[in-house]
Amino acid sequence: MRKVISWKLMMASLLVGLLVVSYGVPVQGKVSIKFVGMEYYEWTGDWYREAAAKFEKQNPDVSVKIEVVPWDYAFDRYITWIKGGKAPDVGGGGAKWLVDFKNMDALEPLNQYMSPTFKANIIPSLLEPLEKEGNYYALPFAAAARGVFWNVGAFKDAGIDTFPGTWDEFITTCEKIKTATDLYPYAIDLNDHEAIWNARPFLLAAGGGLLTNDKWTLDTPENLDAVQFITDLVRKYQFTQPGPTGSTRQVIQQLFIGEHAAMLHETMETIGRLAELNPEMEYDISPFPELRAPGVISLIDTIYLFKGPNAEAGWKLIEFLMSDPMHLDWVKKLSCMGGTKSVLEVWPTGPHYEELSSLLPMAKMYPVQAGWDVVEEEMRAAIQLAVLGTKTPAQALKEAQELAEKRLGL
Repeated sequence: MRKVISWKLMMASLLVGLLVVSYGVPVQGKVSIKFVGMEYYEWTGDWYREAAAKFEKQNPDVSVKIEVVPWDYAFDRYITWIKGGKAPDVGGGGAKWLVDFKNMDALEPLNQYMSPTFKANIIPSLLEPLEKEGNYYALPFAAAARGVFWNVGAFKDAGIDTFPGTWDEFITTCEKIKTATDLYPYAIDLNDHEAIWNARPFLLAAGGGLLTNDKWTLDTPENLDAVQFITDLVRKYQFTQPGPTGSTRQVIQQLFIGEHAAMLHETMETIGRLAELNPEMEYDISPFPELRAPGVISLIDTIYLFKGPNAEAGWKLIEFLMSDPMHLDWVKKLSCMGGTKSVLEVWPTGPHYEELSSLLPMAKMYPVQAGWDVVEEEMRAAIQLAVLGTKTPAQALKEAQELAEKRLGL
């Protein structure tokens, strides 16, 4: 005998089926989101997974899938995902990728998600570069400010009590160190991708930079002052180690840590290396000397919210990762600075860490603008040509401007 199904039961079953098909709601009611984390060290993958587990415990309606990607090919991986319509919901990365992601219409504007309290807690100097056309498109997930490390003993041997505040004082300081000690006064890397971070404080301190009213400007009077000053330090005064265009970051760090150089422009990573390799060395950290303006630079890694149906859940994850307990744990393990005021109040701690972290609010990020990679390459080449004596600083900057504009189609 065939079983008869009532019309009410049939309608109820049909309605449930339509709801599932129309809205794609999983049976368990969970939203599944994907987070892409950058691979900093061998432990970062475990940290992401532990953080996701804690988040899921607080948000049982959301599950998080983690994928860890090495920095070397992360950008290309993102571009492939975006073009294929498979962008993650949340992901870490470099600030310089913001423009490309935004131009591909892949990013969710964050203004609508940030409460006034949340936004007020983000360090303004780190948030400002992430704003485009009135909207913020990323948040600072890790930060670093650079200052000048200086060997107190070498300064004392040269009869100097304080760090120079101006370029004229800097020249005098270098002269005294060179005369009184066998140390190179200033170690600098003008070789690889680190060259721009060593040169940028000179550009800023001269009142220059690389961007004016959203236009790339390499050849300016201020930048000329900076490149001429760098060139004079190397060629005229010989205040640096020999061959800075062939040096690397590792080389100049070793020169300072081994007490072969009196000054070095670096991040807080060097504090840990000094504690490990030369704990007896007495040193201090100060802002870069000024000509017309502060020369303090910052570097930030960012976290992005990508467009998609799970943006609300993705923002919940970002809020969780930027909350005090999680963000503090993250930057402590990474040995860097945080992106929030509340974390900066408690970390980093210790005299040298606090000296460096105090520079973060005044520090300037590199321009987050399309064409940065090209401009950085041409400025680096210009400085190298000037330092090597192949071209005058004026000639080198003029050519760099022309080549950058040509490559960018300006």
